[in-house]
Amino acid sequence: MEQSDLRQAVVCTAFSADTAPSKGKLDKKDKKVERLRRLLSGNDLLAAVVGVSGTALGLLESELYYKDNRDRVESCSSTYLNALRMVVSLSTVFLVILILRHYSLSWQLFPSIRKRYFSLGLEVMACLVHWPPYFDWTFSLHQLDGSLTLTGDAVFSLFLLCRLYLFIRLLGGFSKWKSDIAQKACSETGCQASLGFAFKSILQTSPLPLVSLSLVLVVCLCGWALRTFERPYSHQNPIGHNFDSIWNGLWLAILSMTTVGYGDLYPRTHPGRIVAVLAAISGIFVISMMVLVLTKMMDFRNGEMRVCDLMGRLSEKVKVAGRIVHKSLHINRISGLEPISPAYVAKQWSRLRLEMRTFRQVRSFDFPFSDLCAILDDSVRLWTEDFQDHCSSVQQAIAQLDIITALNLEMADKVRRETEKVRERLQACSRGRED
Repeated sequence: MEQSDLRQAVVCTAFSADTAPSKGKLDKKDKKVERLRRLLSGNDLLAAVVGVSGTALGLLESELYYKDNRDRVESCSSTYLNALRMVVSLSTVFLVILILRHYSLSWQLFPSIRKRYFSLGLEVMACLVHWPPYFDWTFSLHQLDGSLTLTGDAVFSLFLLCRLYLFIRLLGGFSKWKSDIAQKACSETGCQASLGFAFKSILQTSPLPLVSLSLVLVVCLCGWALRTFERPYSHQNPIGHNFDSIWNGLWLAILSMTTVGYGDLYPRTHPGRIVAVLAAISGIFVISMMVLVLTKMMDFRNGEMRVCDLMGRLSEKVKVAGRIVHKSLHINRISGLEPISPAYVAKQWSRLRLEMRTFRQVRSFDFPFSDLCAILDDSVRLWTEDFQDHCSSVQQAIAQLDIITALNLEMADKVRRETEKVRERLQACSRGRED
């Protein structure tokens, strides 16, 4: 006994010695992964703040630059506009550093995924585009009925709007679909909790906010682009179109997305028409998604279809019953009249029989196929529960029989031993009498 206890203690000590380092390594790895996730979330938040702030400053600088140089032949930037451009340039450099850090942390956090250098270069190039300070450039484009004069500052301000994808990445990254629980569940199922997975999950669970946000974002982007291209041309060739207000640009974007086209506003420049075509294509996509979302929201849930079907059949039955009562009263009333045609009475009786047949048909279809399946399912479940109860009772009876059989065998063994003792004593007594 002491040797077996000693052997078991040695085995337990060796097992704990083998598993302790692996557990420590696991805890260390989990802590490293958690630290990388926190750093990645903080980096994305800071990148979104820097990118959106730089975009807002760039659009403000473009608006002020246009107002200052609207009536000038040669455009020039003032001191405070150059200062704003300098701030945008510094924020751009800082944003590029944050993007590089984002990819570095992502590659450390997910070492199994392929390193996408093309997407990294494309993202860096998209965020690097901005108008530098102390530089002015004006160019003209020939249109159908005139020329369009644009500034490089206005054109490059549109590229700043591409940085809004950082805000979209932030929304997906801070959702519950990229939390620690989602990461662990995806690792166990063999998939990756990426940004695409987060947006797919949001589109499945709560599609209305995501589609609404997409609609507002597309309207704002297209409205700003249309206003940027159409405003200089409306000043140079005024025919009633006024794009000084951003609301006219948004209105034209909505008309293009819905393909309505009232005619009060329409793009007259080639770049504006290209933006209107893109707005129409994206509007078809977003509005079709909205239709799908509304269709999904209006679907029946959790037995609502059964209740609607049963209520419809009940109302139909009440209507048929009302017609039967009306026909019966009518036949009863006309039966007491003398100058009545027997054919008319027979016709009324046939109509009454037809209504009775309709009532029986409606009554026989009270339970649709889904209800019958539900009743059958409940019956099978109750039968299974009864069968399990009977099986447990039989098992208990068998166990009691086993106990009784064991007791009977034990009693028979005792009786056999006592019988042998009595037999031996009788044999001993008989031998003593013979002696």
